[in-house]
Amino acid sequence: MEYFKIEYEDKESIVGTNWNQITLGNAYPKNSLNSIYELTSKNYGSFDLHSTGIILAKGSIPTDFMHQVFCTNGIIVSQNVKDILQDYPLPSHRFFPLSLNYKKKPFKAYLLYISMDILDYVLWSESEFLVRNGLMEERIHK
Repeated sequence: MEYFKIEYEDKESIVGTNWNQITLGNAYPKNSLNSIYELTSKNYGSFDLHSTGIILAKGSIPTDFMHQVFCTNGIIVSQNVKDILQDYPLPSHRFFPLSLNYKKKPFKAYLLYISMDILDYVLWSESEFLVRNGLMEERIHK
């Protein structure tokens, strides 16, 4: 059996100087019907993602898994990761191709959209949440 270990990395020499490696360019049509903000578990199968304008953030270095904040059910992955993952059973999903550039050269990447709501797997009655507002903290129990 083959195992993979995925770890968080924040060294600038590996991920670059921008913690959010992927961003939306200024010209990205955030309010269009094909915007990434309109992608849901109900429409992902037939969704025509407007991917032009999803870009590598300034100062970022492409890695196999790239941090982004605009799609909660999505992970930006390299071609290498896509090739590996396609050999394994995954939950209902779709790979959306992205055309990124790094040092003026194309870098093939994909938005891996996994059609599941992570909140369905939270054991709410056994969970504790910490809300931070500046220096103030409040514990919330359900």
